[in-house]
Formats: sequence, structure tokens, C-alpha cells
Amino acid sequence: MQKLSMEQLLETLNKAIELNLRQDFIDLLVNELDRKRFLIN
Repeated sequence: MQKLSMEQLLETLNKAIELNLRQDFIDLLVNELDRKRFLIN
């Protein structure tokens, strides 16, 4: 297994965090839309 440099490690971590935040944001949006649809019906 190759050793990762500190820079590579941080870059990977940042990407993971970014993807995670995006996923949370999408989940929030979906929940909002579901609630609005529920209110309309």
C-alpha cells in the first residue's frame, strides 16, 4: 500500500466532505418538496 502525502490526504478528505454535504443538501431538498406536496394534497 502506498503512503499518501498529507496533501493527498486532505484533498481526499475535502472531496468526501463535499460529496457528503451535497448528499445532505439533496436529502433536505427532497424532504422539503415532500412536505410541500403533502400540504398541497
